Amino acid sequence: MKKITILALLAVAVGNVAFAQKDHYTISGGLLGGGNLSQFQSSTDNLTFSHDFKHRFGWDAGAWVNFPIGRVFSIEPQVVYSNRGFHSYVTDGSQPEQTHSYISVPLLLKANIGSYFALFGGAEFNTLVKIKDDNNNFDNIGEDMKKHSTAVTAGFELAPHSRVEIYARVSYGLVDMYIADNSNPFNNETLRNESFHFGVKFKLFGHKKAEPMHESHVASTTAPAVVAAPVVVEPVKPIAIDTDGDGILDKDDYCPTIAGFSSNFGCPEIILHYTNDSDVLNDMDKADLDRVHAFLVNHPDVSIVVEGHASNPGTPEHNMTLSKERADKSVAYLVSRGISASRMTVKAYGETVQVADNATPSGRAKNRRVVIKIAK
Repeated sequence: MKKITILALLAVAVGNVAFAQKDHYTISGGLLGGGNLSQFQSSTDNLTFSHDFKHRFGWDAGAWVNFPIGRVFSIEPQVVYSNRGFHSYVTDGSQPEQTHSYISVPLLLKANIGSYFALFGGAEFNTLVKIKDDNNNFDNIGEDMKKHSTAVTAGFELAPHSRVEIYARVSYGLVDMYIADNSNPFNNETLRNESFHFGVKFKLFGHKKAEPMHESHVASTTAPAVVAAPVVVEPVKPIAIDTDGDGILDKDDYCPTIAGFSSNFGCPEIILHYTNDSDVLNDMDKADLDRVHAFLVNHPDVSIVVEGHASNPGTPEHNMTLSKERADKSVAYLVSRGISASRMTVKAYGETVQVADNATPSGRAKNRRVVIKIAK
């Protein structure tokens, strides 16, 4: 009863935690694996004929899918093959050392608390598929045990939105596992499964949704040519309207609220700048590429050209390779966010296209760049 109370309190905590979450996530899923510590929990302290059981280690392996129902809560069904051991305190060989194989289906309600912790609780449905006496001393073992049972379960996760997540949960059975029989030594006892599970989950699919871009953010930035593509599709406007005053009518403008160039379908160019002899993307570069990702998601018929450039210190051959590596890194980041590589074309120019004087440090800094344009 005490353990049921603890599980109930944890379930209430899961149901009432509603911290403000900043991010949205898509449906995700993957594999899980780990260990468990199991025993039969008796209704009394002293079982008939001293058939007491103690904890024994086993292992789990399975799969999971998470369905978000808001910024905080999600529903996560799992399918787990669970190999659980049951070990008797009796050591004279008169009792079996049992290994039970279950197919378990936990159905969990999960609440995210910030970005690095989550609580969950729910029901677990178990099907007993195999019982083995590890000492091979007993025949027909398991014939007097029920094949189907239910349990309540609750626990926590660390780093719930990462590629690798850590979990731990307890499970307490609601069903007496032994079938009532006058010849059964446990006939007057109630024996329920009790187990503690722990391990890691590996995410195979799912990602964070892009947040809508606000024009006020674009207007306030001071980085050279750091501009954003719109996320929300603009409503249809009369044929002669030019909202952003860039000379391209809204009906022909992919970015009708942000001034751009006619050569780029009314959108500004995205320009990423690099330190000397480097192709590493910094946080500002990734933020710019997130806006490119949002634009491509909302314009699935649009492709882009990613141009790589370098300043002139070093050999022309080295600078050509460096400019291509810079462009390739931008494409790889967008591919990791779900954009098809077939929608992006890389062009490497090395040091052949300069926009500033290479004789000055500031001029060279402007020449070390990647330029992203809409494809013709």
